[in-house]
Amino acid sequence: MATDKTTRVMPEMQMSINSFRQSAYETGVRAIALRAQNLLLMEKGTYPDAMDMGVGIGMYLFESITEDLVILLQSEISGQLREYLPDILVDEVRVERAEEETIERGNTVLNVVITLQRALEGVTSILYQVFNEEDGTTHGEFFI
Repeated sequence: MATDKTTRVMPEMQMSINSFRQSAYETGVRAIALRAQNLLLMEKGTYPDAMDMGVGIGMYLFESITEDLVILLQSEISGQLREYLPDILVDEVRVERAEEETIERGNTVLNVVITLQRALEGVTSILYQVFNEEDGTTHGEFFI
């Protein structure tokens, strides 16, 4: 008898509380998206025990988005996900500059698309948009 193997995703604790004044958690695909987001925004050297952890994608937003930079970022993000989030089975990572009409206030926007090997809760990919604010801070949001 064949068994259906499902991907088990650990919950991700948020820095907030729920309506019952308990720690808030995300589960499933939202937990995966939050962990990937943290890894994308974190700069190397943030954690002394894992000096190579983090992509620091905000540092690249003022760079000219060339094909070489896209290949470098795709490789770096894939390697970071494999190393530090091995429970996320990634099929492909794609990085691209956003279309001009989606860029507000002239900020550089990068789209990072993480395609999962297996659908989780019906989701096969996560889109993460990263952009710089006018004050130089990096901001991003994910879309599932």
